[in-house]
Parts: sequence; structure tokens; C-alpha cells
Amino acid sequence: MIISNDIPQAYLNRCITYNDLDQFSKAIDDCNYALLLRPNYASAYNSRGTAYTSLKDYQSAMRDFNQAIAIEPTFVEALVNRGIVYQYLGQIDLAIADYTQSILLKPHYDFARYNRGIAYDTKGIIEQAQADYRDVIENSNNPILRQQATERLSR
Repeated sequence: MIISNDIPQAYLNRCITYNDLDQFSKAIDDCNYALLLRPNYASAYNSRGTAYTSLKDYQSAMRDFNQAIAIEPTFVEALVNRGIVYQYLGQIDLAIADYTQSILLKPHYDFARYNRGIAYDTKGIIEQAQADYRDVIENSNNPILRQQATERLSR
């Protein structure tokens, strides 16, 4: 049986749409189908992990983000998503390590800097948090993220 490479991508695209619509069970189902057809599909693991995170199933999310990173070690979005789960689990040092690694790989990834700022804030490392917030304010093209960084910086 020959499977078109477009079918796993179609399932992934629908998974992402379901995630955007907060229909996380449907997102997981579509990622499962994508992974059945393409077992080493890092993006499908990442998107399914995002759905699990939204459902607060952090163990499943962590498993998927770890798998995505094992397949594609420079997958910055998966590193950031894993960092977010580490934060939810109170493992702030591991979150900071993932955010820092993603910033090393993609220096102007504002979402990683913003989240690292939050992690530094959580640890009480205020100067580093403020530096990350300032960087987001000065360099991000995302007005919502800039506003959130401005609000955090003004506290």
C-alpha cells in the first residue's frame, strides 16, 4: 500500500485547527492518525503534546515533546512547549534550560524569551527576567506579546 505524504500533513493541519478551536480530543485523534501513517513525524508529536498540555495531561504532553525533540533535536517549538510543561510541573530550572536552548537555536524567538522571563520571575531572578521582557518589547513583531512583556516589566 502506498501512502501519499500529503495525508499525514492533512491530518496534522486538521489537528492544529482543532487545537486552535479548543477541540483537543479531536486534535489528538488526528495527530494519532498522522503518526500511524508517519511514525517519526516530529510536528505531529509536538501538536499532540500541545493538545495534551491544554487538557492538563502533562505526562502525555511531556512524552510527546520528548519524542519530537528526539526525532528533531533542533525543534525549537517543541523545546519551548516542553519548557512550558516543566513550568506547570514546577521544574523551573529545566524550563529555563529548554527556553535557553531554543533561544540559542533561534535567537529572536520572542515566545521563548517571554516564557524564560516568566520562569526567571518565578525564581526571583528579576534582572534576567527584565532583560528578557525588554528584549521582547524591543524586538517582537507580536503586539500582544509586547503588551504582556510591558505589563510584566512594569510590576
